[in-house]
Amino acid sequence: MLHAFSRWLNHVPIALLAAGCGGGSTVTTPSRTAEPPRPPARQEGSPLAALSSEEDRSALPSRLRLRQAIQTAQAARPCGLYVNEDSIWPGIDFGDGHQVWILLDLEAGRRPEAVRAWVPMEEPNELAVRTDRGFFVFEREGADRLRGLDEWTDGGTWQRTARANATCAPVAASPEERNDFSHELCELDGFLLQERGRVDDALTLFERCCRGGAGASCDRAGQLLELVRRDVQGAEQRYRIACDAGHARGCRDLAVLCRRTQREDEAQPLLRRACDLGSTEACSDLADSPSGL
Repeated sequence: MLHAFSRWLNHVPIALLAAGCGGGSTVTTPSRTAEPPRPPARQEGSPLAALSSEEDRSALPSRLRLRQAIQTAQAARPCGLYVNEDSIWPGIDFGDGHQVWILLDLEAGRRPEAVRAWVPMEEPNELAVRTDRGFFVFEREGADRLRGLDEWTDGGTWQRTARANATCAPVAASPEERNDFSHELCELDGFLLQERGRVDDALTLFERCCRGGAGASCDRAGQLLELVRRDVQGAEQRYRIACDAGHARGCRDLAVLCRRTQREDEAQPLLRRACDLGSTEACSDLADSPSGL
């Protein structure tokens, strides 16, 4: 399960900003001259076509892992709207493929900035939803009920409503969706390694996923480089790749790093981009800054 670690991963940068980033580390700092990961592929179609080496192809989950995950998702995928009006997430609305909308207002419905992705866990009836705060884990109790398993959702239950009658398209039905799904799995696998204390293995996987075009994994790699290995230069490179790939959290993490290194003029446009990409934290940062939104 994902417990207090998900909070640590996403909130400790703020604490470090307040307390300063001094102090040593028992982990060896990588060379500052090491070549950063290649930026994600930009051409049309599946980014898999752009990967030129076997090492880069291993950036994505193995074919067996991907095939098994898709089979699991097809067999037990949720579909439609699940409601818990007592939760901070009153609605969880599952759509085509592995798309899911987190509804803070049931009346507002599906808003573009609220779309997220879900991926199957190792247990057949469990799934994880990736959010800005980390992966939240749910268990399916039959076809019409979800139960929260992580510390944020633990004890909560979401009931499927009549709006769930429409069918949902299969997970990873097209090559592009399959590639996107593999990126989500790649990040989840690294996150689980980190949860189990295998930080070096997690960083290695995040770096490979980043080379494979997964912007979220670039950001995760940057977080580990900054917070564990104290490699600020390497972290900035990964955050920038994530931001260039359109990953909101990567833009915000880069903005926070710029602020910490007294580069406010660089931080402001990065926060605006992160806000435009859907980061509510970045929008709050902008509102609290002297120049405002």
